[in-house]
Amino acid sequence: MKILNHFFLILLLLSISTFSYAIVIDNGKYTTDTESGLDWLDVTESVDMSFDYVSSQFGTGGEFSGWRYATASELDSLIINYGGIAGSGFNLYAEQDESVTGGLISLLGSTFDEYYLNLDGQTYYEHTGVNKRYTTGILADTISGLNHYTAKIFNRIPSIIYPLPSESYTELKGNIMFYVAKSKWGGSFLVRDSVAAVDEPASFILMVLGLLGFIVAHRNSKAI
Repeated sequence: MKILNHFFLILLLLSISTFSYAIVIDNGKYTTDTESGLDWLDVTESVDMSFDYVSSQFGTGGEFSGWRYATASELDSLIINYGGIAGSGFNLYAEQDESVTGGLISLLGSTFDEYYLNLDGQTYYEHTGVNKRYTTGILADTISGLNHYTAKIFNRIPSIIYPLPSESYTELKGNIMFYVAKSKWGGSFLVRDSVAAVDEPASFILMVLGLLGFIVAHRNSKAI
């Protein structure tokens, strides 16, 4: 009976650790949100590309094969799952903690810095001394069929050279981008169903079955 009690205690601890595990994971060129089951491609991977071009690359063998455009609602969920607050009011604007916007920009890539890196290999901060970064990209949401909304994750903190006030916010459906238009300052928010999110419960079940097998084997050895 003691062994069974120990088993259920271990099972409880494993359950707690599994469901309290960090839900947003950096995988290099993409980020996994295990809560929503979506992978997010770095927005910097599609900088200076139009909605029309990116969409044409979703098929097999395309540059963005397996990906699709994210909706404003899906991006809002990512922000919430990362510890931010939902967008509200005009253009779904929301002031956020600097750790939220700064972290998300680091995960998804700063399209603002990407422009300067492509220009001469330096970030905006290295150019100016102003610690400002943002990620902006096109969404799936449309306003008239051809015009797509964009979203922005913005973060600016004071620096020694330019002690400007801190500014940290997210803005969904902020600007409008024509389907053939592109921007050197922005890319596209792209998602796909995450394989990791599907495998996680299966791994947990296998772990539990392994523990159960260990307990049964232990009890049988004692009975001999």
